[in-house]
Amino acid sequence: MLDFRTKVRYSSPMTDLFSALKPGDLVLHLAPHAGRQEMLALAAYCALQGGAVVLDGGNRFNAYEVAYALRRRTANLRQVLDRILVARAFTCYQLVTLCQQTPVGDKPCLVLDMLDTFEAEDIDLGERMRVLRLCLGQLERLRQEAPVVVSLATPKVEPQAWEQMALLVRRAASGILEEGFMGKTIPTSNDIIRETEAILSKFWRVLQPEEKEMLKSLFAKAKKHVAAISEANHLLPFETVQQAMLLEQEKEIAALKEQMEELKSRLDG
Repeated sequence: MLDFRTKVRYSSPMTDLFSALKPGDLVLHLAPHAGRQEMLALAAYCALQGGAVVLDGGNRFNAYEVAYALRRRTANLRQVLDRILVARAFTCYQLVTLCQQTPVGDKPCLVLDMLDTFEAEDIDLGERMRVLRLCLGQLERLRQEAPVVVSLATPKVEPQAWEQMALLVRRAASGILEEGFMGKTIPTSNDIIRETEAILSKFWRVLQPEEKEMLKSLFAKAKKHVAAISEANHLLPFETVQQAMLLEQEKEIAALKEQMEELKSRLDG
């Protein structure tokens, strides 16, 4: 089962989605960050079931997170990961080329953040719409033999142009998953910190009393950076908290160095 309380794990809605997918489907997922966590989880589940083709339009694919999801579910991690074929597009023209070069097969095709590469102000909207229609034509070809799932994020620029392009994708889709179809998918900063504390609970129990106080102090320092932690979506929860702790320690070291320099200058004087 696929679960999204923290990073990519297992919870029933995504399992239900995968089970419902069939050749002929083109499912559209609309969500912040292009449903990054859900799409990575779906990639992991597809890998367990036989594989997937991932066309990454917005630099959303993170193999590290997919491996994190899979390592507790399979003893052959590398073999399962090899079932995911990933291609990255940096322009809308590259994306249509990737769609054209993807052979028809029995593996689901996942298109991550499809419209990201279409948000190019140096290309007029008419040309972008033409290229998008070519992409959708290729996805129509691919979905005849295996399901296709496309994700879209909210636009960074030109919301009116994005709406016109998104409408084309909506019309091509056989089903649409709106934001929130799986409930809360993005953890808060406090959730991340609490999860890290839970991860270290056994570590905590064997510490000396003074060491426990030091660890408590580190977590208190991490809470000073809840805004930064919430933005570090590319890291695992444990890593984001560690970075906040290291930042506070670095600040303390810098302050101590400044005090030492001041004392040294006084002594020299």
